[in-house]
Order: sequence, then C-alpha cells, then structure tokens
Amino acid sequence: FSSNGSAGLCRSSKQHDVIGLSNLCVDIVIPVQQLPAADPDARQALLQQLTAAPPDEQHWELGGNCNFMIAAARMGMRVGSIGHVGNDVYGRYMDRVLQVSSWASRGTAHWCTGP
Repeated sequence: FSSNGSAGLCRSSKQHDVIGLSNLCVDIVIPVQQLPAADPDARQALLQQLTAAPPDEQHWELGGNCNFMIAAARMGMRVGSIGHVGNDVYGRYMDRVLQVSSWASRGTAHWCTGP
C-alpha cells in the first residue's frame, strides 16, 4: 500500500526542490547496560529480539533520510524521497509519523510502503 492508498509504484507530477535517495528508517534509542558484542550473530539476535518484541514507541524516532527531508520541508523546500518503507510495525509507525510531519502536511511527500 502507499500513503495515497494506491498499490505499487508511486507517481507524482509535483515539482521538488530536493529528492532523497535512501532508505527511510526508525531509530530506537534505549538505555543498555552494555553495548552488544561485536560478534555479528549476537547483533543479529538483538535485532531479532527488538523486532519480535519492540520497545515502547517513546523510544522511537525517525532516522536516516527522514531527518533531512523533514528539515528541508521545514525550511520551505518541496521534498520527496525514493526509498523503501517496510510493511511492519516500524514501517507503520513511520507512515503514521510522516503523515503529520511538516513534510507531509505541505502536500509534498510521496512514499510507498511494501512487503
């Protein structure tokens, strides 16, 4: 699905001042007793744990390309983004937050979510 209710590729005839080309992501900021081990398997296990039982949304914030796009929109630029937003708990959170951000409220936001 997409933010405008259509399936598949999002298209827009709007002009943009800047287009971000990157993944949109959610940062999770939580206190930890210690950093995870450098071992890739240990880090993968932590990511799987966070996906299976996400922390409360108070620990989430938009990250990556979202920060730049929101800041540019607040400065009056017409922005768009090309990237992937997952159709999982984090993607739905991002979609919900972007819907009310200055980026989306200016009518210049176009993003698609998918599997």
